[in-house]
Amino acid sequence: MAINIATKAILKILSFGGIDVEVSRQLADLKRLDPMKIFYKKMDLQVYNGDYEVPIRVFFPDEESYLEKDQIKGRKIMLFLHGGGWATEHVENYERVCSRMAQATGQTVAAVEYRLAPEHKFPTGLMDCYAVARALYTHPDTKPEDITLIGDSAGGNLAAALSIMARDRGEFMPKRQILIYPAVNNDYSEKSLFSSVRENGQDYLLTAGKLKDYINLYAGSEEDKLNPYFAPILEKDLSGQPDTLILTSEFDPLRDEGEAYGRRLAEAGNRVEVHRIKDALHGYFALGIRSLHVQESFEYINHFLEGEEKMPQTNVKHWRRLDNAAKLFPAASSKRDTRVFRFYCELKEDIQQEILQKAVDRTLEKYPIFLSVLRKGLFWHYLEQSNKRPVVREEYKEPCSSLYIRDKRDLLFEVTYYKKRINFEVFHVLTDGTGASEFVRELVKNYLYLAHHEDGLENVVLSEYSESLFDQEADGFERYYSHQADRKKEKKPAAHQLRGNRRELGSLQTTEAEIPVEELRHQAKTYGVSMTVFLTAVYLCAIHRTMTRRQESKPVVLMVPVNLRNFFPTNTMLNFFNWIEPGYHFQGGKEEFTDVVQKVNACFKEELTAEKMEKRMNDYFALQVHPILKFAPLELKNVCINIGARTAESDVTAIFSNMGIIRMPESYETYIRYFGVYTSTPKVELCMCSFRDKIYLGFTSRYDCDAIKDNFFQILKEQEVKPEILEVEYPESVMTEAKGMQIFKIFTFLCMIAIVAALGVDYS
Repeated sequence: MAINIATKAILKILSFGGIDVEVSRQLADLKRLDPMKIFYKKMDLQVYNGDYEVPIRVFFPDEESYLEKDQIKGRKIMLFLHGGGWATEHVENYERVCSRMAQATGQTVAAVEYRLAPEHKFPTGLMDCYAVARALYTHPDTKPEDITLIGDSAGGNLAAALSIMARDRGEFMPKRQILIYPAVNNDYSEKSLFSSVRENGQDYLLTAGKLKDYINLYAGSEEDKLNPYFAPILEKDLSGQPDTLILTSEFDPLRDEGEAYGRRLAEAGNRVEVHRIKDALHGYFALGIRSLHVQESFEYINHFLEGEEKMPQTNVKHWRRLDNAAKLFPAASSKRDTRVFRFYCELKEDIQQEILQKAVDRTLEKYPIFLSVLRKGLFWHYLEQSNKRPVVREEYKEPCSSLYIRDKRDLLFEVTYYKKRINFEVFHVLTDGTGASEFVRELVKNYLYLAHHEDGLENVVLSEYSESLFDQEADGFERYYSHQADRKKEKKPAAHQLRGNRRELGSLQTTEAEIPVEELRHQAKTYGVSMTVFLTAVYLCAIHRTMTRRQESKPVVLMVPVNLRNFFPTNTMLNFFNWIEPGYHFQGGKEEFTDVVQKVNACFKEELTAEKMEKRMNDYFALQVHPILKFAPLELKNVCINIGARTAESDVTAIFSNMGIIRMPESYETYIRYFGVYTSTPKVELCMCSFRDKIYLGFTSRYDCDAIKDNFFQILKEQEVKPEILEVEYPESVMTEAKGMQIFKIFTFLCMIAIVAALGVDYS
C-alpha cells in the first residue's frame, strides 16, 4: 500500500535532527519491554576477540531445537549482525527480530553483540564480528555451506565488509550473505553519487543528516572513511564474494547504494539477487511478522536459502533515469534532427567483419552501459538494460540516420564498416562526445589487437575509465547540482539565422578536411589565443561573409559545447556537458579579424570557469527537479521540451563542437590513418578532433552551406593555415538510396500538384 499524504506529513514531522547517542540508546531500550520475550528460545555464548569476550545470543526456531544437546552441530545457522548505525542498538533490542527470523526460516540465529561507537571506533565492531565468524566457520561441528551471513543497515555494512576481509585474509569464506538495506557508502551529502540520498534523505525517518552523524561516530579519522572495510562499495575488486541477496526499501536514502553494490557484485562475476521492497521505509524489517513488507522479505530470504540450484545467475533490476542533458533528445529528435553523431576511424587496411564483431563484443564487456533500450515512463523516459547484442554490418544507410524509433526497443548505437573505415554511431541519449570517443578508442584497439596480436602487437589499457557499470552510469549533473536562490537569466538577443536553400529531402551534407596542428598552433599563438578560440573566430567570420548589410542587425552566435569533466571530476560515460555562446555583432563590415579573435577570447575566459559552469548547470537541472514540472505527464513534457528546443534555436546561428585529442599507443598508430567525427544537426555544425599531428574537421548541414565552408577554408588560407579536403568514400547503395528517396519525394509532390489541379483547386 502506497504512503498516503497524511502519513507522509507525520513522517516529515518525525524526521528531525541528528543523532544524540544517549537519547537514541534510551529509545532503543524501550524494546526490552517486549511482552513476547517469554516465548523466545535462546541461549548465550561467547567468543574471544583477543582479550575481549564477544557475547553471542543464539535463537532457536522451535522447542525441539532448543532442547537438543548439541548447540551447533548439524544445524543451519544464520550469523546475524544487527543495525543501529554502529552506535545505538543491542542484540537484546533485536530479540523479536531474531526470534521471528529463526521461526520463519527454520534455522538457528546467532546474533553478535559487537562493541559500539563512539566508545569503540572502526574497526573494533567489525573485528568483533570477524572473530565470531572465524570461530563459527572454522568450528569442527559446522559446515560453511550451512552458515549464512546476514545483517541489516549498519549490520549489512559489517556483513559486506566481513566477506571482503574473509576473502583477503583467507582464513575462512562465507558461502552466502543477506544484506538488508545495507549502508555500504561513506557520503551522505548533497554531492552523493546516489539520488536516493536527495530524494529520501529528509522526510522518511532516517535522514541524510543522521547518516552523516552515524558515519562520524563510527569513523576514527577521515582516512577510515576511505577504507573499503568501512565503506564496502569503495572496494575495487569485488570478485570472490559470497552468493548475495540484497533487499532495499523504496523510501530509504540507502536504497540506491545497496542496489549499486548488487550491480558491482554481479559485474565482478558473483551470483546476486536484488529486490526493492515497494513502499517500505528504512527499518521495516523490525516490524511484526504480519507486515506485508516483512512477509515479502521472508519469501525472498527463504527462496535464497533453498540453495544455489534455484538461484538465478543474477537477478539485478537494472534501469536508470536519463541524465539532465539526455532528457531533451527523445522529445526533440526527428528525421530533420536525429540527435545521432558519428565517430569513425580510417585504418590503413580493409576491415574484416568477423574480427570487428569480436572487437565490438569485447568493447561492450568494458562499456556495458551501451546495452540499453529507451523506455517510456509516466513522467520521464528511462533506459533499461537489454540482452540484445549489436550485429556488425557493412555501411548501408545515410550517415547519422535515426537510431531511436519511438516505442521500439532497439539498441541506441550501431557499428558499421566500409572498406578501411570503422563507424560508430550513437543516439545522444546514451553518451556525449567524450563517452563516444572512449568507446571508439577501445573498439579500434580491440580490433587491431585481434587482427595483429600474432604479429606481436601487445594488448594495452587505454584509459583509467572504470569498467564498473556503477561508475559509468554515475549522473554528473545530479551529483554536482546545488540549489541556488538566484536564478535570474539575462535576456539574449535573437541571433542571425542561416536561411540557405534547403534541399528537398533535407539529406545530410558532409564535408571533411584536415589541417596541420603546428600551422594552426603557430597562427593562434600570434594572436595569443588557443586553437579553439582561433577556429571559433574563423567560423564567425566565414558566416559573416555570407550576410547582407540588413542581416548584420543581428549578431552571429555559436553554440560551443563544454566538457564538464574538466571542471567537475567524474568517470561517467553519460552526457556531462554544457555550452557557451561566443558571438560577434558585425556592423558595416569594418571589423578586423583581430577584433573578432579578441572578443571570442574574452568570452572564453569569462565563461569557462567552474563558477559559471556550475551556475548554468544548476539553472537547467533546476527545471528537472521543479515540484510542478517534475510530476507533469511525459507527453506534456515532450510538447514543452519540443517548443523549448525550437525556441532555443533562435539563440544561436551555428554549432562548433571540439571533441578534443584522440590518443592511441604508438604501436597502434602504425595501423591508423585518422579519426573523424560529425553529427546530425538542423543547423550548420562544425566538429573537430585531433590525432597525432593533424586536426580533422567535419562540416554537416541539411541546408546548402557551401558558401560558409568555402569562406572558412579561404580564411584559413589567408591566415597561412593550409586545409586539405578529404575524399571520404561511401557505399554506392547509400548514395543510391538517398537519390532514390529524393526522386520518390519529388514524384510524390508532383502527384499531389496534379491531383489538386485535377480537382480544380487554386493551390497557388
